[in-house]
Amino acid sequence: MSLSHRESKHARYVLQSLAKHFPQAIFYQLRTSREEMHLLKRAMTARAAQAALVEARRTNPDASTDVTMADGTATNVGTSGEASTQASNTSGPSAANQPPAPAVELPPGFPRGAYEHVEEIMQVLKTAFPLLILSLETMVDQIQHKFKLSPEEEVYRNVCMLMQDATQNFVIRVNAQDDDGQLNPQTVMMLQRMAANMPLFVRKEFEDEFIASKPTHTQYMQRLQTWRDRFEKLIDSRPRLQPLALLSHYLTEFQYSKVDEIEVPGQYTEEKDSNQSFVRIQKYASKFETCRSNGSCWKRFTLYGNDHSRTSFIVQLPCHRQSRREERVIQILRTFNGALNRKKESRRRNLNFHLPAIVSCSPSVRLFQTDSSYVSFGDIYDLHCEEAGISKEEPILYSGEKVKQVLRGFREFPSRQLTKTEYITLKKEIFEEINVKMVPDSVITNYMVRTMDGPIELWRMRKQFTHQLAACGFMTFVLSISSRNPSRFQISRSTGLIAMTELLPGISSQLPIFATGDVVPFRFTPNMQHFVGTNFMDGILAPSIMAIGQSLSEPEFDLEYHLCLFSRDEVSAWMSMRGKPWNVDGVFRQSVTANIESIVKKAEGLGCKSERESAMQSSVTPNTAVLQSVTSLITAATNPMQLAKMGELYHPWF
Repeated sequence: MSLSHRESKHARYVLQSLAKHFPQAIFYQLRTSREEMHLLKRAMTARAAQAALVEARRTNPDASTDVTMADGTATNVGTSGEASTQASNTSGPSAANQPPAPAVELPPGFPRGAYEHVEEIMQVLKTAFPLLILSLETMVDQIQHKFKLSPEEEVYRNVCMLMQDATQNFVIRVNAQDDDGQLNPQTVMMLQRMAANMPLFVRKEFEDEFIASKPTHTQYMQRLQTWRDRFEKLIDSRPRLQPLALLSHYLTEFQYSKVDEIEVPGQYTEEKDSNQSFVRIQKYASKFETCRSNGSCWKRFTLYGNDHSRTSFIVQLPCHRQSRREERVIQILRTFNGALNRKKESRRRNLNFHLPAIVSCSPSVRLFQTDSSYVSFGDIYDLHCEEAGISKEEPILYSGEKVKQVLRGFREFPSRQLTKTEYITLKKEIFEEINVKMVPDSVITNYMVRTMDGPIELWRMRKQFTHQLAACGFMTFVLSISSRNPSRFQISRSTGLIAMTELLPGISSQLPIFATGDVVPFRFTPNMQHFVGTNFMDGILAPSIMAIGQSLSEPEFDLEYHLCLFSRDEVSAWMSMRGKPWNVDGVFRQSVTANIESIVKKAEGLGCKSERESAMQSSVTPNTAVLQSVTSLITAATNPMQLAKMGELYHPWF
């Protein structure tokens, strides 16, 4: 990011120095940035060529026009509208009668300077370490192309995406008065586009089931459930562990002695003075693991280090579109971890943000460091639904039908309208009914009791679970991270550490200001409350949140200083995603400052700064508890009325 800003000269110098001494520290990120810029260059060149074509048609509609495309060819468009492609340096009688093809230059918005710097630094790497970079490129290329999803896994992923979209539409249409029950045009268009990309072995069946038969929305959801269950059984019937040789002979035969010393990825994210103690890859494990979670299928491989350690990564392919933003959030949280490790209030409680290493290999592929002990809250919920004999969407459908039934009753008497308070109360009562009939408060507790080896391990898990919830709650509230659904919490059954995924700050749609539409400060739903218990909630959760806030808001840490670049990059990303040109003007500076002040204010609030200062004044008798700010937020997070406002997609009953 800094290569695109005014400090590009300094960033270039730092990156060049790293390239000469620590090539593996920047290889993966540099490779990803280079590919992203190539994609951007290709897209902007195509748009410029299209604009030039439109302009040529407008100014001279009777003449044929050659427009140079991004691949160096010239597209000839005549008066009939038919296009023919020929080489841009074509000779012959026809070419003599045509105007010269206008060269399409890159639009001003393309980051030329950053692109040139990235190419320059990559050349430094290739020149200084040719064999190492070749080995790294080969390894990444093998991972990128050999760990792709199988056709069945791709169909399953698409069906789950459609199921998620259908569920969202169902929740939105619950309150519609004139809903005809048919699929909306956007869904029909999406199905048509997806059918064109379906594998041949299911394309005809998919078109018949979802397009030709024109199902209602209810039938559409039922058929999606059938397809999802069908492909889940197919995927789960395969062996969980399979020989790596099925995917890549190169990785199977990878040996430490045959290639340059390649380090296990992700180690440069740690705060270490030197890389001399970093673990080198000895070999790849002979088997890879296929795992299915939250509507996606991943493949996990394991690396053996030269110190006999084992490190596992899942290959996220494809990864979500805003993965660069998430990596910036993770980087600022790693900086926070440094402060937490230095402060006694947080160190003695072993408080930190659990941030597994993420290594970007390309714009669409990245490695996520997790082992087989990790399970998401969504997986625990799905397991409960399977054991209870209900579908995963059954609670949402039940709630929607109940609301529809009540609204129909009110429409029969137009003189009486349902107030907003009554509507929220209705949702609260329905959610409580779901707790009783379908999803009890003890789902997570029962799962942990079955998983742990005994009462001592269970107690340790509860304590670590509570500490990690404090860290998750802090980052959710302070950074305005929204959409904390069960599938975005990954807990390790061996350590109790909790990693949150899709760590993206919520931003207002009008201005690049951190904001969220969630009415609860963080996720602390009935199942989480039940497992933590009242004693841990009062004795561990609240003090831990305050300790994190206190450690990060102390003057010597200088929180504002660490947030400057992060806030600036978020504002820049907001404007870039909306296609708005940005300059460091008054509005830009105000947005950056407002985001910094918002984070600092929230951190000081969770650190109970005002309560602690009031308690230290001997002349004033404190009339509130020191933990008042934190306990107020916990009360808001556990308030059934507030949880009812979050809606069905939040799964407030779990």
